[in-house]
Amino acid sequence: MVDYFKDAWNIDFYSLQTRVQAALNNLVPPPAVNELFGFDKMYTTASADMNDQAGLPQPASFRSMFASAVTAVSELPGNYRLDSFAVADIDASTSYLLFYLEQEGTPVAAVFGYYHTVTPGGRHSYSIFGSNDAGVDVEDAVVPLLAYFQNNQFDITWYVDPSVTIYPRVRFSPVSNPGNYFLAKLYP
Repeated sequence: MVDYFKDAWNIDFYSLQTRVQAALNNLVPPPAVNELFGFDKMYTTASADMNDQAGLPQPASFRSMFASAVTAVSELPGNYRLDSFAVADIDASTSYLLFYLEQEGTPVAAVFGYYHTVTPGGRHSYSIFGSNDAGVDVEDAVVPLLAYFQNNQFDITWYVDPSVTIYPRVRFSPVSNPGNYFLAKLYP
């Protein structure tokens, strides 16, 4: 259909789609992230795939921190390989930081529990309280990432317009260092 519109009518369908969405957003702006993401909302999980630089172009500072964790995890006994991570809101005050691993080809999740608070201004804070067995196994290798969540307060904003995809993308920006953000796709 896209080629037909281009060939028959010289209409760039993707450009048209973008302009229509922008016009709709001027009439009815997209909701705030906090209205759609969180416990008991449309989306409860924010997943950061470090291998998807086209859809989630992570800044160099965060990629470097994650790459260090990948290397440290690969050096642990047990043949672990760190792939990606997610933040999942489990209830109104608890979130899990999940590290997706492979151990000798078998998927494993290292789960770290965090108490999660949201200020009246919409800023998110995380305070670690424990982990599962796989988390204990890899904890020393992922300390910088655990500290990143523990020691920062985050503004969570749209990375791109949420109405252009069923899996909207968000930016977790530390208040103290907004340039060291990470991007994630939202999932139910």
